[in-house]
Amino acid sequence: MIVFPDEVRELAEAVILDHDGRPRNFGTVEDATHQAEGYSPLCGDRYSVSLRLQSNVVREVRFHGFGCAVSKSSASIMTEQIKGGTVEAALNRLALLEGALRGRSAVDLGDLAHLLGVREYPTRAKCALLPWRALEAALAGRNRVEVL
Repeated sequence: MIVFPDEVRELAEAVILDHDGRPRNFGTVEDATHQAEGYSPLCGDRYSVSLRLQSNVVREVRFHGFGCAVSKSSASIMTEQIKGGTVEAALNRLALLEGALRGRSAVDLGDLAHLLGVREYPTRAKCALLPWRALEAALAGRNRVEVL
């Protein structure tokens, strides 16, 4: 088990609570080109992700729904990190997060690194991945994904 110094843990908690209490890009994209819902039947978290792509670039992205602080923070951070980037860059961020949650390198995660404290708890790690799986489903043209 990884033990984080108190200062690191406190900073991570502060970032998570900030995104939970003041989520960025919360709502729906009215002229969305892609949209999907992510649902976790284990905990009841449910988020819809809507985005507008133009020339393979994420021009607008928002999320809507409800869930725990970890899933909401992850969704909020996700929207900040992928907006203005390419679809490939967004999917690469998902792969980096997934790898880091499985114990691989946490290189270049930005604020997502604050979620890594949950990696010792598989159910909580799924909370962090839920909005990203909804994004992945939207980009693949699927309307819904369940994360078990």
